[in-house]
Amino acid sequence: MSEETTAVSARTPAPTGHHRWADYIRSLSERKLVASPACLTADFIWRNLQLEVPGIYPPDTSPTDDGTLMMSWIRDEHHLEIEVMPSGHYVWFYKNHELNLDDIGKGSPTDEPSPAFVEKARLVFA
Repeated sequence: MSEETTAVSARTPAPTGHHRWADYIRSLSERKLVASPACLTADFIWRNLQLEVPGIYPPDTSPTDDGTLMMSWIRDEHHLEIEVMPSGHYVWFYKNHELNLDDIGKGSPTDEPSPAFVEKARLVFA
């Protein structure tokens, strides 16, 4: 990855890590690496999850070559990934590697994260 597209892992304690992550997301849009709707949706998802998931920290986040924004958390056997499209629509995927369980869902830029999505995020940070 070039310096401009380097992924960020903002696992520093709040609020520093949260501000650093938000600054990174804004910079992706400003540098035209990710479409503004995708960045706005990523921030919207993050703000909602912060309210719903105790102990959550900012996701590992990186842009793709096609302008999609990838967000993920991996903790123990849990893996939660969000793919935010340039339009702002997104797909989330959860996998428990120990139990070989998975779940998938979709969201739009204006919808709060679904209860199933929030439940999976809570599993990652339980």
